[in-house]
Amino acid sequence: MSNTISSGGDFSYLFGSNSSTKSNSLYDYLGDYAALKNGSSYKLYKAYYAQEENSEKAAKNSISTTEKNAYTSVKSAAEDLSSSVDKLSSSSLFAKGNFQKTGSDGSKTDSEYDYDKIYSAVSDFIDNYNTLIKNGSSENLSSLNDVTVRMLKNTKANSSLLGSVGISVGKDGSLSIDRDKFNSADMSSIKSLFHGAGSFADSTASRAGIMKNSAANKLSSSKVYNAEGTQEKTGNDNSTYSAIV
Repeated sequence: MSNTISSGGDFSYLFGSNSSTKSNSLYDYLGDYAALKNGSSYKLYKAYYAQEENSEKAAKNSISTTEKNAYTSVKSAAEDLSSSVDKLSSSSLFAKGNFQKTGSDGSKTDSEYDYDKIYSAVSDFIDNYNTLIKNGSSENLSSLNDVTVRMLKNTKANSSLLGSVGISVGKDGSLSIDRDKFNSADMSSIKSLFHGAGSFADSTASRAGIMKNSAANKLSSSKVYNAEGTQEKTGNDNSTYSAIV
């Protein structure tokens, strides 16, 4: 017995129809095959999953407004501290000559060193140091807390020598200076703390540099802010900024 196909047979289901609910028509298969053959499907899948992956990374490595402000403050404080250490590194600051030093009551006495100028430079260092450790200890900057702790430990290790020149270390690690005690301190002790490589000021500046670079890298990797914390790009909302750490 032979199989015959009636001339009135309907083969439209092979090619799909406007009213048919069959999705696996010959046109569908041919379309899928063509897309696979020319690589367009692969490109679409790759682009889609790349977009998904980038979205996941952006969500994972986000920087909030609070973090942005905190990193900017740390960077600024670290720069100020480094600048004050540079001033203390000047040889002319510790040059001998005929000077007078001023006491806390305004009285003046003769001195071979410019204690007033040195006191001012050390006070500036202390102010910037206190600002940096306060900002670096922020709970919003866990990535910098370790460097801050190391800076505080270094200060504690030098607390005895600091005390000998009238500088006290508080329970929170902050520094304070007594002008009269500083004026009566031996200049060699002051220089060993604040002048030259390997000094307390020098090692503090090194840690400040690490904090500055870390903060700058965090800011510059943001899609909204540059290394200075200045907005230069748009496209994100005002609360979260994507960044690669």
